Amino acid sequence: MRRADFVISKLSGRLNTLLDTDEKLAVLKFDGWPEILVQVTSSSKSKSDAWDKNLTATISEALTSSIRNSVLEVECAGLKKFPVSPKVEPFTGVSVVFSF
Repeated sequence: MRRADFVISKLSGRLNTLLDTDEKLAVLKFDGWPEILVQVTSSSKSKSDAWDKNLTATISEALTSSIRNSVLEVECAGLKKFPVSPKVEPFTGVSVVFSF
């Protein structure tokens, strides 16, 4: 196989997003086991070659695994309107007791 093209035809799952306003950083990753359908095609002239089929399956498994295990960190320091959390001192005042 000289060239393999791939298409992600389905990507469905829960996306976990963490915004760290102090560090101005966003971290994105999939939670659990997202459903991914990858189609890999070979540009080889011998379409019936078993070696090409095995290599195509291996590429598909590697792509699926790498997408599932990806963690993307996005530097947000360059964004002008990135939200900044206010500095709040912990409350140490009066304790409130509820009785029913």
